[in-house]
Amino acid sequence: MGTSKDSRFTGRQKTKDRRRSLVGRRWTDGLRETVVQGSEEIVVGPLKILDQQKRVFIEECEKQLSPKEYELLRLFAENEGKVISTEELALNLWHGTQHGCADEVKQYVYLLRKKIEADPGKPQLIRTVKGFGYVLLVDNNHVDDNHRAAN
Repeated sequence: MGTSKDSRFTGRQKTKDRRRSLVGRRWTDGLRETVVQGSEEIVVGPLKILDQQKRVFIEECEKQLSPKEYELLRLFAENEGKVISTEELALNLWHGTQHGCADEVKQYVYLLRKKIEADPGKPQLIRTVKGFGYVLLVDNNHVDDNHRAAN
């Protein structure tokens, strides 16, 4: 009788639980002091995000991002150094209303890299962790030198 409705509810609940798990880790994993959920400014290495104004800077150079690219970069910055699976990214980018797939996440990562990496073919900020997902890694000296060489 109620099995289809119950399974639909269970599926929605699982989606919410997965989304909450990523959000919960933002608070408990001891991220840098400058990375605080809901803060006005997020600074990670050469990356500065002004959340209230939805503006992004790489070494004082403003980058124009689409809303999805912006959300993706903010997720990476809030979880710097932590691998985020493609599934978690899709759940957070599409908020469970319109489920994005792995190919869409890959496309947005590709577009974001084109805008923020000195050499998108050899990314230094957003790196792929084969079989697991993506991670934002900041090695201040290495990244600064690459961005200076590209400008």
